[in-house]
Amino acid sequence: MSLTYAIGDVHGRRDLLEALLAAIRDDAGGRAARILFLGDLIDRGPDSRGCLDLVIETLADNPGSRLILGNHEEFLLTMVDQPAERQATANIWLANGGIATLQSYGLDHEGDLDSLADRIAATLPAHLAFLRAADWMVETGTQAFVHGGIDPHLALAEQEPRT
Repeated sequence: MSLTYAIGDVHGRRDLLEALLAAIRDDAGGRAARILFLGDLIDRGPDSRGCLDLVIETLADNPGSRLILGNHEEFLLTMVDQPAERQATANIWLANGGIATLQSYGLDHEGDLDSLADRIAATLPAHLAFLRAADWMVETGTQAFVHGGIDPHLALAEQEPRT
């Protein structure tokens, strides 16, 4: 029987994620392990870039493992992909850990937001593609995993990612 581990809100702490993954390997004791990352891998901590690299590696090494997008990853994607939402998103994202993420990639937040979005897109293409491919919900036979929550009055098939 395979084991499922759910990890949420790493927030740029690759050091702690490495320790947690080592504990999971020990706990699994050689059994197959599916690891579900529940979002908010980036922002606040010093190594968002390293966290994403480690999660990409972990997903490749553990079949069935998945990434669920968190709101902090959504902020980053919105900055790059949605120019009309850029200013409002920057106000929230940069004040809630986005500066630390930019620093982990050797970027600063100076200058206009359009040029910042261009620098992000040029510096992080593989990570952005990885995040764009993330799920918003992962269902197993008996469980549903999300980043934030679900509406208990709706069937899983009727849920909205924003909930």
